[in-house]
This record gives sequence, structure tokens and C-alpha cells, in this order.
Amino acid sequence: MFYINRNTDLEKISISKLYKMYKQGEIDDAPYYQRYSELWSLEKKRMLIDTIINGYDMPKFYFHYIMSSSNKLNTTNKQYAIIDGKQRINTLIEFLDGVLELDESVKQLDNPELSFNKVTYKKLSTQSEYWQVKENIDKFQLDVIHITTDEFDRVEEMFLRLNEGVPVNNAEKRNSIGGFLIEEVNTMVKQFEFFTKKVRFGNKRMEHQDLVLKLCLIEHSEKLESFTKKNMDNLVKHFKPKKNATPNEKTKLKADTKSLLEIVKSRFEVLSNVFDEKDDMLRSKGILPLFYLFLKYNQSISSKKFKEFITNFDKVRNANRKIGKTEKPNTTLLQFDRLNQQGAHQAKSLETRLKIMDFYFSKGTNNFKEEMSLKDIGIDTDDDTF
Repeated sequence: MFYINRNTDLEKISISKLYKMYKQGEIDDAPYYQRYSELWSLEKKRMLIDTIINGYDMPKFYFHYIMSSSNKLNTTNKQYAIIDGKQRINTLIEFLDGVLELDESVKQLDNPELSFNKVTYKKLSTQSEYWQVKENIDKFQLDVIHITTDEFDRVEEMFLRLNEGVPVNNAEKRNSIGGFLIEEVNTMVKQFEFFTKKVRFGNKRMEHQDLVLKLCLIEHSEKLESFTKKNMDNLVKHFKPKKNATPNEKTKLKADTKSLLEIVKSRFEVLSNVFDEKDDMLRSKGILPLFYLFLKYNQSISSKKFKEFITNFDKVRNANRKIGKTEKPNTTLLQFDRLNQQGAHQAKSLETRLKIMDFYFSKGTNNFKEEMSLKDIGIDTDDDTF
């Protein structure tokens, strides 16, 4: 079942009505295929309010209109789910909640002398010079197209088509596949201390989910696999029930998903003990799968000793990169850095970097003078790169 509802009574919604629907819990702004919030800059948010104040047209919103509670896509018991327009709606809610403050960049073209500097929605209500502006905002009509369907694939396809103008990255495309693993991972990154307190890199483009899925691939595969799009997509699809799956098959698949995540969570608990809040070592997600692997294969290492090692390892590599022509840099450390930048998602790169870490850890947490053989670190002796 798939059709676009053209009932004119459903296609026009005022901002005040949208706000009421949202606050009453009728709108799901985070269905599984959606991007994360907070992609828009403050300037872009203010520009949206400027558009409304001046009565300009706005692109259509697309809602998944869930007519029946028995619809298998109805996972939140909300009547609507946002397919396209999430950033705009979140901005509107943020403004009406009084969180978003305007500045001098916002102008009312019919009254250019009216200042919007430090103006909030509440101020529009309390000062008479803004009353008409508030009324215009409240009554501003949003064009909403309602899609009615109970088919996962059709909603995903609609989302991706509508977002072609803003490139969707692989993590966001993967999220739109849905399934038990996606659902569990999305919940995990919102609640787990490692992501809420320890990491320094953001989650505007689903970086946190992408990292967890890579670690799930490590635990799910019998051998170390490359983090290619194909392997990552196949992992997600493996934990998505088939259309004709029986209740028992779904129950088992969900249990398998939870078991996989429990393993990953247990290793994250170890990582959380290693790192401080907003740790500088967690400024990038790229090296984390390597730390995860190292701790997986060396479970007897204390958190304190591992932190000492990777901290010194990072400092020594930074110093090694700065060595000039008067002194020969450590080739092994240079190879580690090169593999960190080039093909870092490949299994061979992970294996080689893991081998280098094991080599230096075995020498002691402060001993980085020795070098491995060129063959052991994957350098062809005929290669003059080094």
C-alpha cells in the first residue's frame, strides 16, 4: 500500500497548529530513516524565521501519515512521522519554545527599523510592536504532503529521493535501511556514557552510530573484515527481519541483536574506564576501532596502563612526524600514521597497525625507539616512499 493523500484539509497546517500537534506527541521527528538533529547552523535557523516573518514561500513538508495503529511501521503510536522537513520543524519548535534567539540579521522588509536583536518568541508576545509579527508567525501556513503506506522500502526511497539535494552520507543511508540493529544502536548512542560524556567528536552525521556498527562488525565476523560499504550494509540487513519472517524468527533475530550489542557495550565499559571526560584522545573516531581491537585481544591490560601507553604513543608519533632532515624518523611510526590516514577502514591496515601497537606495548609503555622490519609493517623493500 502506498499513496499520496491529496485531501486539502490535511495539506495546510499553521505553525501554531504544528506546534500543538508536536507538543501533544502526535509527530515523530526521529523515525529510523531520519538524519540526526542539529545539522543546521544558528544562521540558517534565523534565516528560516526571517523567511516566515516576511511571508516568503517555504518548501513542502512530507509526513508519513499513519492512519491505523495496526500499521507495522507505527513503532511510536504517533500519527505522523517526518519524512522531509525535520530541520525546519525542529527550528520552529526551538523558536516557539523560546530557545532560539534572533539577532540583527533578521529584518522585516515592510518595517526595516524594527530590531530583532535578542528577540525571542516570548518577547513577540510581551511587546506591542511585535504583536503583528507574532500573529503572522502563528498563522503562517505550511504546505504538508501526507504519504500513507505500510511499506518500509517506500518510505526509505521517498526519504532518500527528497534528500538528494543535500548529499546523504553512507551512515545516513545505512540508517534508512532500518531493522533491529539500527534501532538498538540509535538507542545506545543516546544513553551510553562513552558517547554522552567521553568522546569529543560530534554526531551531526551519525558518526556515533557509524562507529558502533563498525565495532558490531568486528564482533559479528569470524575474521577481521574491512569497513566497506558493502560489509557494513550487509551487517545491518542481516539484522533486519525479512518481510515474510515468522514471529519466532523475529524474536530470535531480536535476541541475537541484543546479544551482539551486549558484547560491544561490555567493551565500551572498558573504554570508558580508560578515557577521561571529553578526552583529547577521543577527538576523532578513526582510531577507536583500533583501540577497541587492541583491548579485545589484550583483556588482561589495566585501564591505567593502556591509557599511559596510548598517550605516550600519541606524543611520540607527533614528535616523530616533526623530525627534519638532520635526523631519520622512525619508519614504523610513520607507517602507522600513513595507514591511519590512507585506507584506514581496510582489514590489512587494521591488522598492521594492531601489530605495531602490540610490538611497542611489549617493549614497555615508554619505549618507542626500536623499529619493526619493513616486511612486518607492509612496506615493499623496493618502495622508496620511506
